Amino acid sequence: MPAKHVAPAKKPSTRKPAAPKAPSIEAPIVVDAGDWARDGAPLGAHVSIAGGTWEAAARAREISATGAQLFTKQANRWIEREIDDDEARRFRAAMAQTHVRWICSHDSYLINLASPDPELRTRSIASFRAELRRCHALGLDAVVSHPGNFMDDRASGIARNADGIVQALEAEVGPTRLLMELTAGQGTVLGSTFEEMAELLSRIPAPLRARVGV
Repeated sequence: MPAKHVAPAKKPSTRKPAAPKAPSIEAPIVVDAGDWARDGAPLGAHVSIAGGTWEAAARAREISATGAQLFTKQANRWIEREIDDDEARRFRAAMAQTHVRWICSHDSYLINLASPDPELRTRSIASFRAELRRCHALGLDAVVSHPGNFMDDRASGIARNADGIVQALEAEVGPTRLLMELTAGQGTVLGSTFEEMAELLSRIPAPLRARVGV
């Protein structure tokens, strides 16, 4: 009986697998800011005010923004400042030369209207009022604010946060609205759920509530 032919075993390949092909980098898409303005959907970014608040206009224009956010002061310091008439005029004139049609500020990271510490809460309300004054002077559409940290119990923190908002809005009347920003809810931070935001808003009297959103 003839012997069967047995194929020789294949040697393992020593070739290294080809490296994955790097994705091609395409040129950035340039958006016609006019399209966004016509569609009523502002699009933009947080822009720096280094050199003066009016310098934010040039930075917004560079990215074809139709919406923008800025700080009106150093966000991690308690030092406040006021906006004089000259600065307000320069800012408004510079923004008028851009496509920006909606602009807001973000308040100081140090503000905690929900704090049970009387000294910190008093300081926070004063700082928030100063932020509102700057926003009104610049003619900003809104100020974005995080709910505070309650530190003791949630219900008391919500009540203090709402009361701080009421005090500030009653004292500083102007065109700028307050927008509450949702949070991740870590630790004792308020504002991680719509239910919590609804409870906070329900404690603000109706006439003032028209100036507050989420």
